[in-house]
Amino acid sequence: MDKGIQIKGKSVEDAVELAARELKTSKDNIEYTVLEESNKTLFSILSPRYAIIQAKVIDETKINKNHTSKVDIKAKNNEKKEYNKIEEINEFSDELKNEISNIVNKFLDDFAKVQNIKIEKEISFNENAIQVNLTGGEAAFLIGYRGETLDGLQKILNLVILRNIKRRVRVQLNIENYREKREESLTMLANKVARNVVRTGRNISLEPMVAYERKIIHNALKDHPKVTTKSVGEEPHRKTIVMLKR
Repeated sequence: MDKGIQIKGKSVEDAVELAARELKTSKDNIEYTVLEESNKTLFSILSPRYAIIQAKVIDETKINKNHTSKVDIKAKNNEKKEYNKIEEINEFSDELKNEISNIVNKFLDDFAKVQNIKIEKEISFNENAIQVNLTGGEAAFLIGYRGETLDGLQKILNLVILRNIKRRVRVQLNIENYREKREESLTMLANKVARNVVRTGRNISLEPMVAYERKIIHNALKDHPKVTTKSVGEEPHRKTIVMLKR
């Protein structure tokens, strides 16, 4: 195509809809070429799918000069309001426990089958969260570098439960007590870095970490008499700096 616009959407269909709005016409009056499209994988929820198209109007006489996107904006606002109305579970009935346990078991069984690994599952409930602990000789495979795979799987599991029961819950996924070991390791790191900051008088910037790991660093040093911490940067490169108190 020698004319038109280039636009990105969550899918080809979404990109076409966005192009139609931008060009002030209907989807039927759009001619387009797909320039790029992401692959669909199990972790596409974490790395959202997208499509980039080159689009142009077929018949310019069908362009709506008075086109407005207010209706689209209103629809999106309504979707957001509907999400905010979703009930957050603070107490689990026996019936709900059984329902959620079945969802978790099925998802993890299917996942293990796809990965061709064997895992054991232990599911427990506290007041406002679901604890899922995976064990077995092959479970450690799912931790990934610095827990990245584990965190990704936890996010997907949260979304799967939300989609099925239409209520929000908090799932804490653990593998072979990795999270406890990681917290201990980060606490030791925080104290070691604090000693170096006190000794040299220089700020020390830690490597980028996910939010809950940065929180461990902050908590480990929050009562330190000589140093303080702050987080800087944008996700996923946000990191913690340890510095002398002024």
